Amino acid sequence: MPTLRNRVVYVKNLSELKDQIADNSICCVHFATEWCPPSKDMEAVINTMARDFEDEVVFVHCDLDQVDEILYEMPIKALPTVIIFRDSKGIGKIEGMKELVIRDVLKKALV
Repeated sequence: MPTLRNRVVYVKNLSELKDQIADNSICCVHFATEWCPPSKDMEAVINTMARDFEDEVVFVHCDLDQVDEILYEMPIKALPTVIIFRDSKGIGKIEGMKELVIRDVLKKALV
């Protein structure tokens, strides 16, 4: 069962990730690792966005060191990576620390 912290769902396996994407109309997934400093910085940004978009977007954190099977399913080439899904389809992939780009994609997804 996924864990909820700071309004962000922390998934522990591929099945939980797929469920979150399927069960929510707009889902913002943060792919990261514990050892990557930019991933840690992005986690704080995601926590803030989870408060800002609380009733509109579900935010999911996926630690690739714990859920490595995701690397076979998702196009992750850099860390941190954020993929935004609307109705289970990827509508935006953002690599690196690009908070304004993520916010822009989320705002467009909500229209």
